[in-house]
Amino acid sequence: MAEELKDWFDRGFYKELAGALADEHPPLDRRAFVRDACRSLEDLSLLERLARTASLCRKHLPDDYPKALGIVSAVAPRYDGTFKALFAPEFVARYGRQDRRRSLQALRHLTHFGSAEFAIRHFMVDDFDDTLAVMTRWARDDNHQVRRLASEGCRPRLLWLFQLK
Repeated sequence: MAEELKDWFDRGFYKELAGALADEHPPLDRRAFVRDACRSLEDLSLLERLARTASLCRKHLPDDYPKALGIVSAVAPRYDGTFKALFAPEFVARYGRQDRRRSLQALRHLTHFGSAEFAIRHFMVDDFDDTLAVMTRWARDDNHQVRRLASEGCRPRLLWLFQLK
């Protein structure tokens, strides 16, 4: 039987992620992070697990968004090319919307390791014209992953996510 994507976010992943985050931020309490992550984990869907992972980063990393973003951004490359990397753009979408410029640049960077297509949509809802202008520049980027973010992120419909109107 094939493993479900949600099962990639299991106790082993959270132990690994806690270690990676602690490498960048030594005060992180690894045990507390894993304990919080695994509470009723079996009841959570894939998207709920992504949301939990982002909220755990918010809870266990510095309150200062730029510092926490730096830590999350430093850890994301460890999950390059896997669905697990989506926790980082999810963190940006949930906690970085008040710091648009920094967060959009972070999404541009983070899309190299997975995808930021879900996350960018929240910024489009907040300020469609400004975000679309940024994405229009990205559509001409040298990197194909950034171009993919620009094209796929502004599609009116994306699987698993709200529609843009």
